[in-house]
Amino acid sequence: MGIMGFNNYRDVIEQKIVENRNVRGYKSLLADHLVIQRSYFSQILSGKADLTPDHAAILADHWQLDELETDYFGTLVNLERAQTPSLRERLKKQLELLSTGKFTQDPDRPLPLKLDIQESVRYYSQWEYSAVHAALHVPQHDTVSKIASFLNLTEFRIEKILAELQDMGLALLNNGSWEARENYITTPSRKMGSVFHSEIRHKAKDVYVSGDTEGFHYAQVFTLSNVDFLEFRLELRELVKKFEGRVMKSELAENVSAFTIDFFKMGV
Repeated sequence: MGIMGFNNYRDVIEQKIVENRNVRGYKSLLADHLVIQRSYFSQILSGKADLTPDHAAILADHWQLDELETDYFGTLVNLERAQTPSLRERLKKQLELLSTGKFTQDPDRPLPLKLDIQESVRYYSQWEYSAVHAALHVPQHDTVSKIASFLNLTEFRIEKILAELQDMGLALLNNGSWEARENYITTPSRKMGSVFHSEIRHKAKDVYVSGDTEGFHYAQVFTLSNVDFLEFRLELRELVKKFEGRVMKSELAENVSAFTIDFFKMGV
């Protein structure tokens, strides 16, 4: 049973418990999965405590929710935690949009290609795979030597990556020229997404240390109220959605760029 239409995240959890009633100690398993005490999980279910956004993401991954359901469940959690009327109203409107399909697939956006586990490990565990895949969309970057020069990698490395991308259905050798087969793919798990994020962050560090002046690099540690934290997080999510839409509609491919963002609490 899907979660769309639920008005409280606790009802979603209770529904999942019912669906897994044949799993012995399922409540305890959920608590262990969240790395919290079982007594605290009972307090969450009774309304005496709340899940955190991180907990919501962990459960969404555990239940294998799709992107829309993950956003919906996370918004339910944020709604329960919201402390101001203005923020609660914004979150209620977001829930309405999500439940009515206003945040569903953009008709101008191609359906994502989903990689299997083995393919995901190869593609997301090293930044070079996504970079080579993206480079194929830049005009004239259609040979091993050109891509190697463009990304400052060896031709041997490029040949290996292109061969594997072709096996994944992401590249095709056509009359001596390489071309991209898919522009948009999605990672099947939060774990592999974390691996990919770390890879791009590592590449960003190397670029920053090299003296990059074209990119934008920023890091800061500061204090915020819990209300401001939730509002900033919501604004950043909206910004990322706009960013993704801009990228998908960009018609002229002239370079390969990377974008990463981290906004999180450093303490409990």
